[in-house]
Amino acid sequence: MADWIGGSRRLGAVAIAALRDASWLTGERIVVYSAGLLCLFVGVLAVGLARNVAPLAQDFCSFYAASALALAGDAAGAYAEASHGLVQARIAGCAVVPGWSAFFYPPPFLLVCLPLALLPFAAAAWCWTLATGALFVAAVRAWLPALFTPMLVTLAAPALWSNVAAGQSSLLFAAVMAFGLRWLDRWPVASGICLGLLLCKPQFAVVVPVALAAARRGRALAGMAVAAAGLATLSLAVFGSATWHAFAGQLAMPYTVLAAGRENPRNMASVLGAALMAGVPLDRAIALQSIATVATAIAVGVFAWRRPSAGGLTAATATSAMMASPWLHYYDLALAAVPLAWFARMWVRGGARPWEGSVLVATYLLPFAGLALARLAGMPIAPAVLVALFVLIWRRESWDRSRQHQGRSVEAA
Repeated sequence: MADWIGGSRRLGAVAIAALRDASWLTGERIVVYSAGLLCLFVGVLAVGLARNVAPLAQDFCSFYAASALALAGDAAGAYAEASHGLVQARIAGCAVVPGWSAFFYPPPFLLVCLPLALLPFAAAAWCWTLATGALFVAAVRAWLPALFTPMLVTLAAPALWSNVAAGQSSLLFAAVMAFGLRWLDRWPVASGICLGLLLCKPQFAVVVPVALAAARRGRALAGMAVAAAGLATLSLAVFGSATWHAFAGQLAMPYTVLAAGRENPRNMASVLGAALMAGVPLDRAIALQSIATVATAIAVGVFAWRRPSAGGLTAATATSAMMASPWLHYYDLALAAVPLAWFARMWVRGGARPWEGSVLVATYLLPFAGLALARLAGMPIAPAVLVALFVLIWRRESWDRSRQHQGRSVEAA
């Protein structure tokens, strides 16, 4: 018995050391792993298309139906389950989920979707996938060194392929976040205008103004406010006030669907989803999510106030945007591309720190591995991984600042 306990302890110590040091995460292995993932995803996509095993771009059906209604002069109908479901049912290959066929985005996003129904559904879905995918890759590429490996890692990202499979919008908003935060120092007004586009998916924008205000980024904050107001005004002029009233009228629908059991919380990477998976009643789960959102806003506010420079601020803001969102699905983890790219830059400059490799690999794989663990084993690890990522950003920024101070002290001496 003593030998068994001793062996278990030694094995545990070895496993912890491997996770802490991540010595297995070499440059050569990153290339091999990424190439393998890319081949796997392309192969699965090809087989799925050839055999029509499962319809692709199911979530895109909602965008296309909303576009069809708006082009027909009934933009408010996009927010009515009956009319939206009727149009969606007419689209070949689209499934209609009772009580869950409506457009959950504000009217500014309807401006983005407006031209989609000018094309046949399949052509529109491919155009959407290719355009948002290319924008995502370009946005991430702007953060990374000019090397082959980062591009391969980006193309193999599970977040990219989960959005391709679903026909979702998160690649677009990850690109908006990446470009907006990338420009924060060089073009603060343009940065704010870009971040103002997050009004189209407002759950990602909750903590961004907090971070900008705490970092004393007044020009970026003003640009974000002007862009958001301009988008809202433009959508009001194009679609009319009835569309905004219709949108406001169905804001509670997602919670109604959760209460009715028509949305599986195992598909959600948020604190809300984790609480529901643990059997917490919906009202208490919402309260826990509210506490988590407020705590996240406070944390990123303190971070931004103490470290207003654009380095770690960008990574912390993108990470906190995910942590604060109640409606965070696994494909929404495309926003993690910003902190992942930031860490890649830090590694090129000064190498990895303990635990960073393991947490970054977990974050990278989370859109598929986290979803699989949630669905198959009932283990909602996403909130814990995001918290760990935020802590490592804070630690890395503190370590870099300490090293800079030490360097200045040595020079002064």
